[in-house]
Amino acid sequence: MNKTLPIITTYSRCRHNPGDTFIGEGLRYVAELAAGCPLPWQILSKFRPEQWEEAIPDMARSPITLYAGTPQYNNYSKWKFDYDDELWSRVINPNEIPVAVMAGGSGEPDPHVTPEEWAKELCDDEATVRIINQRMQFAKLFTVRDRHSKALLDRLGIESTLLPCTAIFAGDYAGIVHAPIKGRIAVVPNKHEEPEVSGWWLTLAQLLKDQGYDPVFVCHERVEFDALQRTETTIPVYYTNDYYALLRFYGTCDGIISARLHGALPAWGIGVTHALNLTLDSRGYAVEECGIENAILNDSEPRDIADRFAEIVSTLGQRGDDRLRIRSATAMSYAELLRPLLANWQQYGDITTCLG
Repeated sequence: MNKTLPIITTYSRCRHNPGDTFIGEGLRYVAELAAGCPLPWQILSKFRPEQWEEAIPDMARSPITLYAGTPQYNNYSKWKFDYDDELWSRVINPNEIPVAVMAGGSGEPDPHVTPEEWAKELCDDEATVRIINQRMQFAKLFTVRDRHSKALLDRLGIESTLLPCTAIFAGDYAGIVHAPIKGRIAVVPNKHEEPEVSGWWLTLAQLLKDQGYDPVFVCHERVEFDALQRTETTIPVYYTNDYYALLRFYGTCDGIISARLHGALPAWGIGVTHALNLTLDSRGYAVEECGIENAILNDSEPRDIADRFAEIVSTLGQRGDDRLRIRSATAMSYAELLRPLLANWQQYGDITTCLG
């Protein structure tokens, strides 16, 4: 092998957002499914501009560089990061690097804004249009994970494919097997300080316990863990900064109620079909492409959520069948899109069987 395959997400497995890791690991799964062989990955962090510069020779030699992360589409006059703009203006475009822009999600703070309303607003913003259009210059492929992003790219005339987020395959790449403990429900709060955790979330967990479940608070970041510790709750609290350990824990769960998009998605992908996502903003709508139930957190009371979760449990058989169908169709769709871009890697051996 005389070249690597760069993927720009995050190289950390214990800091930043677990979601970026899970998106990248799922993308590696479908890419290897497409190539039919193990790939010589070069993981680059979207948070580290110095890595982009160092990797320019490797990206230039590779037939494709994969880019993914969360979110990708925002009103850039309101907020943006280096990887939204400078990655393209300083590295990708000047060096004519072919790139696949994958699993793009929206970043609208108000979950009540419709895809059409949001797309129109962003297309009226000059900076946003400029930044997104510059990604087209050497892009070979765009996929998006929610209808807000799809509406935006459609309005801009950018061809894209709407597919469930690659994070649903993170457990596959890590080799996680679903071995649920009966009644264990992962309750995944959003990033909150103590007052919010000690009220709404503790009430929900107690309602689940009263219904005969075994709820466990699962924390994606230290701030939730510390806040829950201060409440002296009797509900177990699980926290790890090892993202693979987090996936393994999800593999032991019988259900999940999550205000973290990348709690619900990888858990569902592993096999947790009793799943309810609680969205705070437009990012959460990505779960609907998988058929995962979704509710707006700030419009809901704990009792509403507990009752809705009970309804989800009552339709287990149908949901299990739907999950298998959606996962299979999604994996094949990603593989078909990526296969022409990865044709040069097929010399390195067939792993189609072990990917399953």
